Amino acid sequence: MVLIQAVSISTLNNQQYIQELESDENFLVQECVRQSRLAQKILYEHNYAKLLGTCLRYCENQAEAEDILHDCFIKIFKVISKFNGTARLSTWLTRLVINEVLMYLRKKKRLPKQTEFDPTTVDLPEISDEELEPYTSNEVFDLIRKLPLGYKEVLCLFSIDGYSHKEIAKALNIAESSSRSQLSRARKILKDKLKIKEVNNA
Repeated sequence: MVLIQAVSISTLNNQQYIQELESDENFLVQECVRQSRLAQKILYEHNYAKLLGTCLRYCENQAEAEDILHDCFIKIFKVISKFNGTARLSTWLTRLVINEVLMYLRKKKRLPKQTEFDPTTVDLPEISDEELEPYTSNEVFDLIRKLPLGYKEVLCLFSIDGYSHKEIAKALNIAESSSRSQLSRARKILKDKLKIKEVNNA
């Protein structure tokens, strides 16, 4: 009877522990720092799908994205103690993954590619919704993919992934002023390409 009661208490405590891990972001991080396998499993399962989608935006195929994300999670659990809570955990994880993907692509001298894209979520103030409306998401991003490499990287990081010019400058090893000018030029080129495409389709 005592043994059964002890098992029940242990099970209850474990359930409470899991609930706390799932509901308290800071506690989850603390337990990951302590290398709790259960905490690491929960962090992995809760963030895998979103982070894989982030990788797929820049990778050529699912297998490559999964390989990169696997390496990213290894790094995440090594540096999780650096998370200071000034941003949401999901934001911190996304930024870390994007930085790792960028380093991988620059080593391979490859261009970013996006598999799923919604043009209405992109920060393109020079281009109105009416100008974007006639085109599919694939058509718009195909034009983005054809931008010069530096312009494309800055446009994707700023307008799609929400990086600041300071963060872009650090990630790409360029000046903040260069990031701003490349973004401006990228937007202008994209706007011009949309106009040309509209004329050709008329």
